[in-house]
Amino acid sequence: MKMKSYISEKQLHLVGKSWEIKHYLRSMEQQNTHQSLTDWLQPIQASSNHAKQARLSRVK
Repeated sequence: MKMKSYISEKQLHLVGKSWEIKHYLRSMEQQNTHQSLTDWLQPIQASSNHAKQARLSRVK
């Protein structure tokens, strides 16, 4: 099983083996030393919302 991440507004849900999650969090920490989780999630959430809107517009 591969690690999965579910991202929503102000929330990050990680599913996987403990070593995978530790590795993911350590790499996030090294890349974003002075950034809060909320700040980190904002651009990801914005791109996710854009993708959802694009899918919905194709369905209509």
